[in-house]
Amino acid sequence: GGEFDVSKKTVAATKLAEGDLLLSVRALTEENQILLLSENGYLLRFPIEDISQMKKNSVGVRGMRLGANDSLKEVHYLNPFGMDERGSSGFTYNETMVDYSRVKLQSRDGKGSRLKV
Repeated sequence: GGEFDVSKKTVAATKLAEGDLLLSVRALTEENQILLLSENGYLLRFPIEDISQMKKNSVGVRGMRLGANDSLKEVHYLNPFGMDERGSSGFTYNETMVDYSRVKLQSRDGKGSRLKV
C-alpha cells in the first residue's frame, strides 16, 4: 500500500476497463482463504497466498476463470477456522444455506466447481 502514498500526483490503484466493476477491496488480517461465487453458481476457494503481490503499474491477477456470460457475484474471506468476518460458517445461495466447508480447496485461476443445492 505504501507504493500509492505519493505527494506529487494522483496514482491510479486499479486499471479497470470500460464496463468493469470493483466488487471488493479489503485489508486482510487473519484471513487465509478466499471464496469466489459467480452469478452462474460456480465456486472457487483458494489460499490467499496464491495471489501474488503486484506493483502499482500491474494490471492484476485473475482469481477465477469465468464463462462468456458469467460474472463474479460475491467474495468471501475466510479465517483459518473456516469462518468469515461476521463469524459465519456459510452463506446463503438461492435461499439455501451453504457451509463453506462444502467447497473444496482448489488453486487460483481455475473455473471452480458448480454449486449443487
